[in-house]
Amino acid sequence: MQCPNCGAQTNGKFCEYCGSKMPRMAPETVNNDNSHTTIVNNYYQSSTVPITQPQNSSSLNAQTQPKIPVWKKTWFIVLICIFMPYIGVFFLWAAKKPLNIVTRIIITIVLVFYSIGIFSNSNRKESENQTGNNSAWLEGYTDIGDFEYYIDGNEIFLTDFHSSEKKVRINSSYEIDGNTYNVVSLDRVFTLDDVTSVIIPEGVRSVAMNEFNSCGVRFLYLPSTLQDIESDSFWWYFHDVEKIYYGGSEEQWNQLCTVERSRIEARQIIYDTNPDDLK
Repeated sequence: MQCPNCGAQTNGKFCEYCGSKMPRMAPETVNNDNSHTTIVNNYYQSSTVPITQPQNSSSLNAQTQPKIPVWKKTWFIVLICIFMPYIGVFFLWAAKKPLNIVTRIIITIVLVFYSIGIFSNSNRKESENQTGNNSAWLEGYTDIGDFEYYIDGNEIFLTDFHSSEKKVRINSSYEIDGNTYNVVSLDRVFTLDDVTSVIIPEGVRSVAMNEFNSCGVRFLYLPSTLQDIESDSFWWYFHDVEKIYYGGSEEQWNQLCTVERSRIEARQIIYDTNPDDLK
């Protein structure tokens, strides 16, 4: 480039000979694929990188964010916990929701008690349906084929019960092979069975000490002919019994039952009852 002052050929911003400021020429731009390079007066250059327009953030998130399974979504877990809490506990821990483990443990405990309440209420309603809204007692008599037994003379000794029926009414006598036999004894017939009401007929003289151990009986009729119950512990096997009906008088009852009333877990004991009047 020629200096306008002294006419000498020189490069740079100032003339090397006279020191005059050199005029600035229009920039020359060289393009390539990756950048734009500008060269000015052959003595300085700068680079500029093309600006790329950023992608929309919502579309980027939609492309990169993984799809969440339905069973991990909060609304699904809440619904399961409400309607099937025992299953909801599983989903809580599988999906790790909520993230705070202390909160998750508290929710789990609440759901466990909630589940217990649901099952207890369901069992109670089932029991009420089984006993019937109008009667807790069986209409008619339980068939002799539902019992294990042996015969001695003209008497039947019952030893087991193998029916799914929860209401039981034992007949005072049964006809077997053309002969009539009287029921006189029960020996662990209902032990560990699931029954709600039992009528033991008049004529029965003895029952086993643990006759009603863990059977869940709620309504019971005991005959006035009952004499032998082996031990006072017979009464200790009753739990949450609604009513015990007795065929004899209160005086007879006091001779049969020698334990304190508070030791018998029955809400009510009713004397002088005819089993045919039970509805």
